[in-house]
Amino acid sequence: MGCDSSKLSNGDRKSSIKDGGRRNTLVVKPKAQIQASEGIQHRDEKGTILIFIFGGPGSGKGTIVNNLVDMFNFRFLCGEDLIMESLSKKMLPEGGSAMGTNATRELQKLVAEDSSQLTLHWVLDLLDQEICKYPGEVILVDMVPNLKFLLRVPELSKESTKELEAFEKKHPIAFAIDLALDSDHLIQNINQTHACTKAPKQGGDDKSSSSDEMDTSRTQRRFNIYINSVKEHLAYFKTANKLLTVDTSCGDIASVWDSVCEYVVDSEISKPGGLIENVVMFKFKADDFSEIDRQRYPMKDVSVFDIGATVNGTPVQIMRCLSKMLQEDAATWKTFMFNVEGTALSSTAALEQASSERLIFLDEQFGQLDYFIHGIKRHTVRKKSLARKKDQMYRALVTNNNEVLIFPSYVELSHCRQICSVYKQCI
Repeated sequence: MGCDSSKLSNGDRKSSIKDGGRRNTLVVKPKAQIQASEGIQHRDEKGTILIFIFGGPGSGKGTIVNNLVDMFNFRFLCGEDLIMESLSKKMLPEGGSAMGTNATRELQKLVAEDSSQLTLHWVLDLLDQEICKYPGEVILVDMVPNLKFLLRVPELSKESTKELEAFEKKHPIAFAIDLALDSDHLIQNINQTHACTKAPKQGGDDKSSSSDEMDTSRTQRRFNIYINSVKEHLAYFKTANKLLTVDTSCGDIASVWDSVCEYVVDSEISKPGGLIENVVMFKFKADDFSEIDRQRYPMKDVSVFDIGATVNGTPVQIMRCLSKMLQEDAATWKTFMFNVEGTALSSTAALEQASSERLIFLDEQFGQLDYFIHGIKRHTVRKKSLARKKDQMYRALVTNNNEVLIFPSYVELSHCRQICSVYKQCI
């Protein structure tokens, strides 16, 4: 599904890809189950949709928030940022800022001495002031701070029902998203979501094993602190029939995002307005990419006529039409096969006039579709014929937004860069 957006870091992108795996097989991803309360309402009388989101370590909350903002243009309000900014104005010397390690440590000391100002009522007041600035928008609120010294403040979770009921008299909350995870799946999910901890190693020296146990124990304690800080909030939304529970125990962020994205689209909360890690394959000849297993690599075939462009259109005109289509289908498809045969995009002269020199790429490499489409890195020792391996290798350029543009291996790098430059101008 197009909502699938498992992010590959720059380091991962540059990893060697040794084997494309078996042909004619499907990549089956786990399904993240969603349970929606019956009382969920998606819009208030002002047209505003207010959504709260909860997720602890290993839930992938950061990725889900980023994707909702990037694809659906949600307005994001971070409770921790508001808390730290307000605290710095109250507690730090004039002109001080909550940014930076030293300032955070100073605030931590001050909060430890006196946390009386840090109440749930105060945090909701801060959110109230921000929400009023964005009438008619879809607003995503992460109310619970991540910093451990703030999570430990008991006043931030006290009298949750009373405070949230009062808050909703002015700002009705459509629903809350709970990226649910139990303790049994915590470490497994942490490892798969690249969070900053390690699972216990098998074997190894005592020092390494001891360090891993400390990391695991620390993560478990942080998880327990989070659970205690949100249980009253979640109980409120469950009682109010306004809870959307997403099971994140599968440990696959892309699958969790697929489910959340599908819910947003099906519930007509918002339409896609941005792109997330789309893969566009550019076809220059009739037999380009003919060897691809379309069951293993599902993609949408697109021609200039499908997107409302003409063969005689300029590179910019064609790319603008493509951009519009990509955004409309962003929640349905991730990968697109774009036939540019006979168009200005196959003309070096036309591209030279349209392309920009300011484009910066994260990576330029040859790779295989398992990696670019499914995020699978192969490390098997199974030998393959040189001809078959060559057939499965493509030239790929990754933009600074982690979008992948794939070309047949025979296309010159300079031509690929020109197409990517026009693409980025129009997206």
